[in-house]
Formats: sequence, C-alpha cells, structure tokens
Amino acid sequence: MAICRTVLHLTIEQVESIKYLGVWLDLNLKFLQQAEYASAKAIKASCKVKRLIDSRSGLTPKIGITLYKSLVRPCWEFAVAAWAMMPDGGIKKLEQVQARCLRQILGTKAHSATDAIEVIAHVTPVRLHIQQLCALEYTRIICKPSEFHLHKMLQEAALKHSDFTPLRSGASISP
Repeated sequence: MAICRTVLHLTIEQVESIKYLGVWLDLNLKFLQQAEYASAKAIKASCKVKRLIDSRSGLTPKIGITLYKSLVRPCWEFAVAAWAMMPDGGIKKLEQVQARCLRQILGTKAHSATDAIEVIAHVTPVRLHIQQLCALEYTRIICKPSEFHLHKMLQEAALKHSDFTPLRSGASISP
C-alpha cells in the first residue's frame, strides 16, 4: 500500500526503493536491488570486453584481465562502502558476475573452479575486495580532522560496536 503525503503543495509518494547518488536504497537497506543493478552494469561492460576477446585480434588474456579490472569491476564496486553490508545473496550475485567474466577472458570451461580462475587471473575475490575497499574508506575517514562530520559519526558507531564499521573489533579511531 503506497502512502502519499502533501507538503507545501507537493505530493510525496512512498516507494519501495529509490536510486540516490547512483545507489539503490530500499526500505530495509538490504541493497539487493543495488546488487542487481551493479551486476547488470558489470555484465553489460563485460559483454563489450568479450566482443574484443572473441575477435582475438591480438587481445591477450593479460590485456583482457586489465580491461576487466579497469572497465568491469568499477561497475560493481561504485560506492561499495555504503552498501557492503548487503545479504549474502547480493554478494553471491557479484561473485557470479566476476567468475563469468574471468571465464570468458581466460577461455576456461563453464564449470572451472572460481577460486582457481581468480588465482590464475591475479584478481582478488569479491568478498575480500569489498573488505579492502571498506578498509581503505575507513582509513580515509579516520585520517580526516576530528571535526570532520563522517569522522565523528564513525567514532560514535565504533564506540557503540555498530556493524557499520569494517574494523569494529578493537579498532582505534585516532589516526
């Protein structure tokens, strides 16, 4: 049931989800729609890379992996620090996209082990890459002056042992 409110002669409708600054937000902040959106963008980008690989006009797997890291992966890692706490289903969707793209680049069989493909391609697994990006964002924020608004919010969250801090167990807030 949609709820509509009128404020200053403007009708505001309640929606299930909304795209704000490039990130899909839903009512429960599960970010599953964001995972779908990011996966779809990454698949579109990987199709462009695949067309280059299929023609094989001098495109080596090494160049294909470089194209993956510079064109495809940024599609799903955009603003990841904001939505990294999504349910496991969303992360699995991103892992499937990465595995599919790497299989196409390396020309491996459809059922090749994803872990082995990531090792051969020198590509960080999705879950670990998300943790690294969150840790970098955390470090960037705590290096800001203590008056910085996000620094204050992060300090309060860490003091309350919130799940929204990537290094919450024994994390020190001072740079």
